[in-house]
Amino acid sequence: MSSFSQAQLDALNAAIAIGATRVTVDGNTTEYRSLDEMFRVRAKMQQELADAASARPTHIQPRFERPL
Repeated sequence: MSSFSQAQLDALNAAIAIGATRVTVDGNTTEYRSLDEMFRVRAKMQQELADAASARPTHIQPRFERPL
């Protein structure tokens, strides 16, 4: 599971688009030092969300059938 949510990524993208360095998601505010820092965090978020989306299942339910 990713430590970031899609909502966090969306909020960060919106802030980058307008040049803001402060992002608030679900009542939690984060202030970044620069847009460069925001670009680095965004890349990390995108990678973690992509990894989580393509992760293999960690649990497989076996299924058995008896022949008739």
